[in-house]
Amino acid sequence: MPDPDAQWSNELRQATKVAIEELAMRPAGDHLCFKHIRSGYGVIAFADLMRGNLRMTVRSTEKEIVFANADEMIAAGWAID
Repeated sequence: MPDPDAQWSNELRQATKVAIEELAMRPAGDHLCFKHIRSGYGVIAFADLMRGNLRMTVRSTEKEIVFANADEMIAAGWAID
């Protein structure tokens, strides 16, 4: 059973924040890939990131999640993959 208190390392959380806020990562095609600490993967279109929209599509369900900012996304357990 996954640890409900699990967190990504400080380094990965910071790298995620920089990647989002400064667009410091090269996208894989037209999107950036993210992983969740307990369950699955998601993507955000690079075009959305450039407009400041953090609208993630969860790969396993195609559900969309919208985050207000990088801190909210990181707090929800997501990190750059």
